[in-house]
Amino acid sequence: MLDFKELNTDGNEFELLIREILFNMGMRVYWSGKGPDGGKDLLCVESPKSKILPIEKRWLVQCKHYAHAERAVPISDVGDIIDLCIQHDATGYLLVCSTYPSSTVVNKLEAINSRSNNLSAIFWDSAMLERLLSTPKAWTIAQRFFPVSSNLDGWRIYATENPNRWIINIMGYYIHLSNRIGSYAEVHLESIKKRINAIEKISMPEFHSIRPRAVYYDDKNGSYTWYVDYLYPTKEIPYLSHESIKRLLGHGNVLEDGQYYSFDVHIYPVNSGSDHYDIDHYDYYQPYLGSFAWGYHRKEQINTYEIYENENWELELGQRERVAIESFESLVSNFSTLDFVEVIRSENSNFEAIDLFNYSDDWEQVISTNSISQEQLFSALIIFRVTDENKLDNLMRKLPLSVLKYFRISKRYVYLPDMNEKETPEEVFDWEIAVLPHGSDKVNLRLMFTEYFNELREIIEKFRG
Repeated sequence: MLDFKELNTDGNEFELLIREILFNMGMRVYWSGKGPDGGKDLLCVESPKSKILPIEKRWLVQCKHYAHAERAVPISDVGDIIDLCIQHDATGYLLVCSTYPSSTVVNKLEAINSRSNNLSAIFWDSAMLERLLSTPKAWTIAQRFFPVSSNLDGWRIYATENPNRWIINIMGYYIHLSNRIGSYAEVHLESIKKRINAIEKISMPEFHSIRPRAVYYDDKNGSYTWYVDYLYPTKEIPYLSHESIKRLLGHGNVLEDGQYYSFDVHIYPVNSGSDHYDIDHYDYYQPYLGSFAWGYHRKEQINTYEIYENENWELELGQRERVAIESFESLVSNFSTLDFVEVIRSENSNFEAIDLFNYSDDWEQVISTNSISQEQLFSALIIFRVTDENKLDNLMRKLPLSVLKYFRISKRYVYLPDMNEKETPEEVFDWEIAVLPHGSDKVNLRLMFTEYFNELREIIEKFRG
């Protein structure tokens, strides 16, 4: 059961919810201005199919959110319905409430229906809204606006006319699921949840999002094909390329469940301010239902590099480098808060400086002029003192390691000039963090570093407690 108290008391989220429901039903939706109680009213245009003459019905929609007060909508908050409809050239009136209308409001709506041939007046209460949201396509809306109560039941799986195809809702996503042969969906749920978690861990700028659209499982050969869309604001440029997203998700690899994975990625610019914007619009699904059902790859978009070159994508490298600097600084900052660690010095990887060597034959001058550390071209370094080596050992055993992303801890003694025999050399530790640049360009390599820094920081935060 959906809890409308999850929506803010000011009614703005409730109005946005109703707008999404109407849009999901295929209507054209507009804001009409403020209503009698100061809230915003909606106008929606319904266009039923006609083989003879196009027909349209214009509805004035009033939204009343009284779930927190737990009271009915009184007649005083409705206003003069007939005058309002005339003012907005509407032939239909819809009252939508998060509780229920009072008996006087219901009687008024019934009276309008009985007296007028041109004006229709109806209401949707909280029970009706829950029925409208309890469909495969609309449930993602419920998950966005009711993140707590909509997920109490966990997954929602809807059967289709084909026994090997389903529509599933989870974590705010609307996903088509198909088997090549088998008629069971439940076996995929844990695997799908892990892939969604991997998608959500990808660091993205604000208003950029990656949405899974469909999953195809070839149960004869043990392989998954995921269909994923990356949406970014129209006035910006993509933060990640097709290949970067594939690499981050494990494209072409056998993952922890023993299955082979491939990812079909599309990239779309979106205008979230449009009245017709929907993050799960049917245009992202309808043209590709055949591919989703049979595991075919969607038609490729324009060449990735042409997109980025045409939009001066390289100009955005500065932004990516700032993100990389922030992720490393955050790692160092969290590491230095450990009670057994004292950070002496830290230095991020500076492999982007490799390009500078192309413009001069005097490499020594390039190094000195740009303060390039030769040792840290493909690795980052944190030098620190330790007061409890057992704690350090315990932490290091918890940190992630792989062939592509790894670290090395070294303990060394610092000898100063003219030290006498009674002086003890200082003990310091070097923590070298590296990424293997195999098959990567500088953008993808920096993304790998940023991803690894974030993974290490998260473990340190948990270790610190």
